[in-house]
This record gives sequence, C-alpha cells and structure tokens, in this order.
Amino acid sequence: MLEKVAGFGLNTNMITYLTDKYHLSTVTSQTMLFVWGAISNFAPIPGAIVADMYLGRFMAVGLGSVACLIVSAPRSERLTARLSFSLR
Repeated sequence: MLEKVAGFGLNTNMITYLTDKYHLSTVTSQTMLFVWGAISNFAPIPGAIVADMYLGRFMAVGLGSVACLIVSAPRSERLTARLSFSLR
C-alpha cells in the first residue's frame, strides 16, 4: 500500500523534472508517465507466460533467485563497506 504513495510522489516529481529540464508540456509528461506505468504493470504477465510455458516453475524460480542475488550482491557489499567505515 505504501508503494503507491511513493509512486504518486514520484509521478509529481517526474512531471516537474520533465517540464523543467526537457521543456515538455504537462500533457506530454503525464502521457509518458501513464505509458510507463501501464507497461510496468503489464510486464509481469508476459514474463509469467514465458516462465510457465518455456522455463518451467523451478527453472524460473532458480533464474529469478540468481538474478536477485547478482543485483543485490554489489549493493550489500557497498552497504557493508559504508557501515564498517562509519563504525571506525
């Protein structure tokens, strides 16, 4: 539920950014954000179809876990370095 609140704040800031920095109209900025939101909300459906039809349940879960690990490892490494530096 709170991710929706963050999304509304993001939309407001993005419209301001697109109108100020890229000199787009408010209507064009809102349309771009609407399309972005629609695509990001629709994207899991084709992903689920590919996972079910071609990969299989366990392979999809395994690849998703590996992808999350690859993305999370550098972030956690930087966080650990920052924490160890700040504790000194």
